[in-house]
Amino acid sequence: MSEPKSNAAGQSSTPPPLLNGLLILHSRSGNLIYSQRIAPAFGLTSCAQLARDELRFGAMLFAIHLNATATAAAGESGAAGLTAYQLDGVTVRFCVSTQHELLLVLFAPASLGGRASGFLASEVLRRFESCFAAPLKSQQPVRHGALKRSAFASSLRDAVASLHTWCLNRLLEEVGESIGVLPPPPSASTSESGFASYQALTAAPTVELRGVASLHSHEICDALSRAPGEAASAAAVSAPVSKPMKSSSRSRTAPSVGGSSNALPLLSILGLGDDGRHTAHSDRAKPGIFSLCCPGHATIKPKPITQQSSEEALPLLFWRSQGGESDDKEEMMAATVRIARLHELVKELQAAWRLRGLKPANALYTSPRTPSLPDWRFDGTPTSSSAKSDAEDGSFAVVLIRAPMVLRLRVGLLQQRKGAEVMHAIDQAWLTAVVGALAMGVQPWMAPLERSLAFLGGVK
Repeated sequence: MSEPKSNAAGQSSTPPPLLNGLLILHSRSGNLIYSQRIAPAFGLTSCAQLARDELRFGAMLFAIHLNATATAAAGESGAAGLTAYQLDGVTVRFCVSTQHELLLVLFAPASLGGRASGFLASEVLRRFESCFAAPLKSQQPVRHGALKRSAFASSLRDAVASLHTWCLNRLLEEVGESIGVLPPPPSASTSESGFASYQALTAAPTVELRGVASLHSHEICDALSRAPGEAASAAAVSAPVSKPMKSSSRSRTAPSVGGSSNALPLLSILGLGDDGRHTAHSDRAKPGIFSLCCPGHATIKPKPITQQSSEEALPLLFWRSQGGESDDKEEMMAATVRIARLHELVKELQAAWRLRGLKPANALYTSPRTPSLPDWRFDGTPTSSSAKSDAEDGSFAVVLIRAPMVLRLRVGLLQQRKGAEVMHAIDQAWLTAVVGALAMGVQPWMAPLERSLAFLGGVK
């Protein structure tokens, strides 16, 4: 399995690799069982020549880990020994399994973060044990090269998908807690009394992070990165000139960007139709096999399009809601549910792109007056929020673009009412502060999220 390739149609810059490689050794003997280099010399520069010899390099790392474990055991009680260290901008992570006596050495860029690399190491080791359970349980020692990388490819991909889901869940939990301490917007009341100030503070809108979604699409990132005026001019320049065809019934034109500068062909980019259908196959000429056995009665026989091929054409989409169901694999999402979610996501992306956003944070956002869109369960039914008679429930979306990932945050606003009027007016300065706080809060998770999604999108 190689590292993901860049998409020429999208942004020219690609995120750094998620994983530089891994070694798996026997935790007692130090024998090398499995190795996989994704980056040359595992991304190490100071010992590149040694790192290319996986047997010697594995033996050296085993000796270092064994010595650290013995030192920790002789010192303070409860010491865990060596779990990670950094070298040449690479985090070398150690993870031990007592069940099959395995030692995993995982190499990841240090910019990935300690928590993310730690979770990835434990998940890769767990998936490795599950994938090769039979040979690992046998009494015979496993020699290096007996366990094939092709057999482990799908398990490694599942481990990366688990990392992406774990990061989304942590983001939803930790950033959701941090935005609860934001200062309230200015009160609509003009009274300066202490009681009025206290009343305004206690009735301030409640800000909550209700959901997060990540989409893999170089084309969507490129479209959203353009200003409305730039998008219209770029579309006019890049639009292909279609040659006229004899039969008007078979004429095909390129998807239009729209007559207005405030329109984007996001549905066309994703291969979706306005009616909710997936048009990746239905709106283009079907591939066929030309029969030459009878020239006088030559026919085109279209190849059957299976449900699996239609689902594989859909872009990668991860979707998490506060208190909703979750699963480690985005493939568990039914095609109909994924299409419905993509349609709802496109509406928010289009609205955020029109309004633009906070340039210092590179964030787009919609107006808080935008109606709250439903979150969907895995069975296709929308989640219902509890209704409150004395509150106005609304939401807005914050969109962060980090090619090839589009990250959408669903933010809820619960505005207290007094009679028929909202007690606080949502002004632009306060909204900008909320968007900026959210953009800053998600920064620790952007690197593992974008790199894991790029890895998943580049590996089939």
